[in-house]
Amino acid sequence: MASCGEEYEATPQVRFQLFSLVLPSYRFQLKIIVFNPHIIDPSHDV
Repeated sequence: MASCGEEYEATPQVRFQLFSLVLPSYRFQLKIIVFNPHIIDPSHDV
């Protein structure tokens, strides 16, 4: 294994893979927040 900093540069391909992994779950969370705004601030009574 080479040193982490040298070998693991965020190439567009790697970035895209990470993005495609993260985006679905992020979208899902965003959807939850959008449809249930009280989740953002649970201490605030509606």
